[in-house]
Order: sequence, then structure tokens, then C-alpha cells
Amino acid sequence: SQRDFHLKYHTGSDDLHFYGSNSWAVCFDFANYYHPNHINLSFTINSLVLWFPQVGDSVQVRLMTDVEGTPGLPQLASFNAFTDANLLQIQLPEPITSEKLWMLVDYPTNFSSKFVSASNGGGTHSYFLNTTMTTPYYQSFANAGFSAELLFGVMGNFEDLNLFTLTQ
Repeated sequence: SQRDFHLKYHTGSDDLHFYGSNSWAVCFDFANYYHPNHINLSFTINSLVLWFPQVGDSVQVRLMTDVEGTPGLPQLASFNAFTDANLLQIQLPEPITSEKLWMLVDYPTNFSSKFVSASNGGGTHSYFLNTTMTTPYYQSFANAGFSAELLFGVMGNFEDLNLFTLTQ
């Protein structure tokens, strides 16, 4: 039997807390996960894994397609969940296979008590909805000066992945 792979861009530790946005996102670029020139590498998602620093809130999670580097339609799935534990795992009713998609997490945060967690990383896959501009847009943590990735991930398996070794 094949064991699910937890694809995440973070280190798994709760190092940083971010607030100020109502919408957070992670872009999963499965096709370029192993090598930027790999073609047609997709991932079948069975469940979503999210970690929150506090419990007792609700969250909406949407899976969206990628349209020119930003979340777009069609929406692939939507879930509402109650964060009754720090680690929230959402099982998908049907697996979703994609080369690239966005996980959007609608979770209003504030300075005093509601945060999202992140750990050290490049910051190129984690985003927040920047509403300071006339047209709001998803800005990456890296472009905002943060080397951190949100503690959100997906469980599943890579498809079309042929592992091989190189000899010199």
C-alpha cells in the first residue's frame, strides 16, 4: 500500500504569527516541485492539513485553479470547518489531481488574539490578501520581506513521477 505524502513548504514549527488579513493562501506548484523543467508532474490530493495557534474559531478553505499566477476560477472545492484542535485535517470527499492549485484560507485575523502560523522558508509559496491597493491582490510573503511559509499543506501522492538515479 502506498503511504500519503505530506507536501508542505514550511518546516513544521510554529515560529511566526501573522495577522491583518482576512484571506491567506498557499500556491502548490506540483509540476515544479522536484525540478523546474519537469513536465506534467501532478499531485492527487486526499486531504488538507492546516495548523492554527488557537482553537474555537471557524475557517473556510477553498481550492482554486491557477490563472496566470493568481487564484482563479473554476473553484475546485470548498470546505467550512470548526477549528476544535490546533491541527485541522480535512478529508476530501473525492481526490483532486492537479499540476498547480491554490489553497485559500478565509480566516480573519487581528492583533490581539487571532493569528495564522508560519515557519522559516522562502516565502514564495505563501500569500496574504493585500487590501492596501485599489485592487486587492495576493502578495507573497517573500515580496513583503518575510522568509516564512504558512503552516498549511496537502496530503496525497505524486502522479507520473519516475524516480531515477544519475551516475557520473
